[in-house]
Amino acid sequence: MAKLLALVSDKIRERFLNLQNCFRFLDTNHSQSISINEFAQAIDHMRLKISFDDIKKLFRYLDKKG
Repeated sequence: MAKLLALVSDKIRERFLNLQNCFRFLDTNHSQSISINEFAQAIDHMRLKISFDDIKKLFRYLDKKG
């Protein structure tokens, strides 16, 4: 999990000035929340080679409120 988290975190830091900009990018339907599909699309858009199973694991880990 740590390697996945570091990979995504590094890419986010490269691409966005702050977390607010990152959240706006991820929240494509402007629902004020990020779905698993939005998260997966962002991973793909950032050209990260992560399996959908690993994306789901990472999403569950990061989604503190469920």
